[in-house]
Amino acid sequence: MIEELMKAKQGVESFKLAIFMAAGVNNEVAMDMRIGVLLKLTEKVEKIQRAIDDLVKTNHILFETPFYENAYISVFRNGKTIVKIYDLHENKDNQDWALTRSKERFDEVQESDNEGYYWAIVRYDYHLGSVDEVSTPICHFALTSDEGISLHRQLNEWQNERDDGMAELPNYIYLPEQISCHSCSTPVSQLHEKSISDYIYQFCSKACAEEDYTTCSNCGETEVSKKDCANKSYDCCQQYLGGQLQYYCSIRCEGEDQTAFISSFSKPVKKD
Repeated sequence: MIEELMKAKQGVESFKLAIFMAAGVNNEVAMDMRIGVLLKLTEKVEKIQRAIDDLVKTNHILFETPFYENAYISVFRNGKTIVKIYDLHENKDNQDWALTRSKERFDEVQESDNEGYYWAIVRYDYHLGSVDEVSTPICHFALTSDEGISLHRQLNEWQNERDDGMAELPNYIYLPEQISCHSCSTPVSQLHEKSISDYIYQFCSKACAEEDYTTCSNCGETEVSKKDCANKSYDCCQQYLGGQLQYYCSIRCEGEDQTAFISSFSKPVKKD
C-alpha cells in the first residue's frame, strides 16, 4: 500500500510537470488536464493516504520493499503519518540499516518497553569504525516500544513468508527473533550450542549448557535436557525417587525405574 501511495504521488508530480509544459502550448488544454485528470490523481493519493492512516493507527507501522530496493516504514504520531524510506542497496557489502533495541535511550524523551529496552532504526556507518568489522551505530529514527515491537513482528512475518533468499542478504533491514538460553531463558549475547540427543540446544554460556545436560537415570546412556524433561518434551520426563530428582529419556525408562524402585522395598518371600 505504501508503494502504491509513493507511485501515486510520483504520478501527480509528473502530471503537474506535463500541465506546466502544456500550458506553454495550449492553456485551455492545460486547464482541462488540471481540472480533470490531475484532480482524479490527487483524490487517489488522498484516498490511499486515509487508508494508510487508518491502518497505522492500529498497527503502528507498515513495511514493504517494492522491487526489494526500498523499505517504507510508516508511523502515525500526533494526528500525522510519518513515512521513512530506507535504501536497501546503499551498501551491498554491509547491513546499513537495522531495527535495534538497546538498554540505552536513543533520545532523551524515549520510553522503554516492559523489559526496559528502547527501540530505534539505526544506521551502521562502517566508515566511522576503527576496524573494518566494527561499525558505529547512528540513530536515524527513535521508535516507541509499541512501534518497535509491531515492526519486529511484521518483519519476522514478512521474512518467514519469503523463499527467495532475501533474508540472506547482508544489507537488509531485519531483526531476527531474539534467542533465549534454553536453560536460564535469558537473552543470548554469545551463543553456546550443545547437541543433546540429536537436538541442537542454544545456551548463553557453557555453564548453562552443562547445567541442563544429563543422561537418563534408568538406562544411563541416552542424553537428555533437564528442562525438556520438566516440560515433558520430546518424550522425556522426570520424577522423584527416594527424594532425588531423576531424569528419563522416555516414559518407558521412567516406568522401569519406578518398578525397580518399588521392588527394592519388597520383602523376600520366605520359603518353607
